[in-house]
Amino acid sequence: MVISDYPQFAELLRSNKRIVFLCGAGFSMSLGCHGLSWSRWLSQGCNYLDDIMAIQLSDMLTDTTSTGLIKAASFCFSSLKSAGTYTDFMDSTVGGLKPQSRILSSALTSIARSGDIFATTNYDMLIEKATGQKSVTYNSPASILGILNREEQTRVIHIHGVYDKLSNTDDIIADDAQYNEIIKNQGAQFIQNLLSTYPIVIIGCGATIDDPNLKGFLAFAVEKLRLDVSYYYLHCGDMPPADLSGYMIPVCYGEQYDTLPGAVTDIAQYRLKYRFRNRDLISVNPYIPINSDNSAYSRFHYSSSFMKFVGRDLELSKLNSFLGDDRHFSWWAVTGAGGIGKSRLILEWLKKLPTDWFGFIGNTSNRSEAYGQFLPFSNTAIVFDYVNGNAGKCAQIINELHSVFDDSAYKLRILFLERDYLEIKDNWLDNVVKQLDPEVRMVFSGYSYQRTDKTMLVPLMFSPMSISDETSYVMYYLDAYLSSDIGTLLRSKYSSKLSDLADSIIDDFHRDFIEDYRRPLFLSIYSEVWISRDDGFGIHTVRDLLSVFLEKEETQWLIRFHNDNQLLKSYQKLLALASATGMVCFIDPAGLYHPCS
Repeated sequence: MVISDYPQFAELLRSNKRIVFLCGAGFSMSLGCHGLSWSRWLSQGCNYLDDIMAIQLSDMLTDTTSTGLIKAASFCFSSLKSAGTYTDFMDSTVGGLKPQSRILSSALTSIARSGDIFATTNYDMLIEKATGQKSVTYNSPASILGILNREEQTRVIHIHGVYDKLSNTDDIIADDAQYNEIIKNQGAQFIQNLLSTYPIVIIGCGATIDDPNLKGFLAFAVEKLRLDVSYYYLHCGDMPPADLSGYMIPVCYGEQYDTLPGAVTDIAQYRLKYRFRNRDLISVNPYIPINSDNSAYSRFHYSSSFMKFVGRDLELSKLNSFLGDDRHFSWWAVTGAGGIGKSRLILEWLKKLPTDWFGFIGNTSNRSEAYGQFLPFSNTAIVFDYVNGNAGKCAQIINELHSVFDDSAYKLRILFLERDYLEIKDNWLDNVVKQLDPEVRMVFSGYSYQRTDKTMLVPLMFSPMSISDETSYVMYYLDAYLSSDIGTLLRSKYSSKLSDLADSIIDDFHRDFIEDYRRPLFLSIYSEVWISRDDGFGIHTVRDLLSVFLEKEETQWLIRFHNDNQLLKSYQKLLALASATGMVCFIDPAGLYHPCS
């Protein structure tokens, strides 16, 4: 699906507007990998009826209009209930469905993180099972209003009710009497009309748009309120339905129905990418993949997807416990030496937050007022890196966040990352606390996670990786490095013996460096230098290691630029500039130079 082919739709996905994703039977079929369209679902009722009733139901199902299907449903359900087989029928069909499409389940999780709303005409719990959200039906209009007003946590809205065996809920709307009841239900109609004032993306709906209950709902905002609101109807194939209403904009997601999961994934990623590009708030959004190139800067930056994440199960478990704290607000800190992997750990933790949480690494260098304009749409975890030196900004941001979340239905977690925490006067935490507003300071001081009577903070402290994790780390790193363009020259030599190679590198690394320097960043650099020199090289300081590494990088890129005179000239100019200014730097292939600390 090429979203840019539909400029209006793309503009909506980039906007800050809250979108309602209205999901029909086709969506359920794709998510659950089942064949239960509405007519096929009703036809399953024949298996629970006697022969005469089964024949009658089959005859009625030849009329596939919405009116015909509702009449068939009325007959089916009344017959099943008379026969005492209604519960068996529901449990074996709607009640037994589980998400089967991992791709679509992942896309739904991303949409949920965007703060958008799922509404569905389906009776099953597939979206809830995929996202972890709870359900709410037309019978609870006050709760739905709370969701729309951001006063309650988001839940999946079942416009036609839900069948949930676990909670013993069955308020589905399927037959004539039930449809008449919901059309007369003023609370339900009010909520549906309110939903119609939001932009709507309709997915997997066929005859649903002709549904007697939904017809008025989908037309209300445009025809009654004269609102300029657009609804986008996703379809496959060359042509949308001929009877599509004028205010519905057709969007083709692919040639075949089975392309739906990929298309929804594209929509979800596009939405996340643009909805949270506010650089005043977000430094790194963990839910948007960052493609690493082959420069040293990108390989070693924690936000890069250059290599797999390794180990740290204990630290992740402790962070999840912090997240699960019962309190509405809680804060903590993670400390560890530079290069030990704090930021990468936090990024991986944020990526795997439960679906009712949204998290990001915050920006402390721009306008703190932007945090006061943040509208919570989910439980939120915000991480502040390099707090020392930014204490004043962090305090201002916490003041703003307190005003935003104090009356919110959503929880807030704040996590600080720093190299150490010393219980001395005017440490970085003291500097944050003393710059908080008095009211916020009182709240903040009482909500430290794992505090003791003697101290305000007991941080999560990093320890060196185990040898087995170090070995796995080196194997993953070398595999990524040798698979990249920059590792081409060494690929044939080393790719077939990564395990033995990793053992040799770890042995030499432990021999050359004391334990204080056994950190992932140095291990990455050491691994690259080791294979470029074909053995251990007996250096014992980080400065010497970086010197050898920079020499390797320069040689590597000169080789790659050899056949490109323009790139080579640009590279040589940068080298000359660095030399003239006396600046020690490393240079990446994009022509950027980065001062080394």
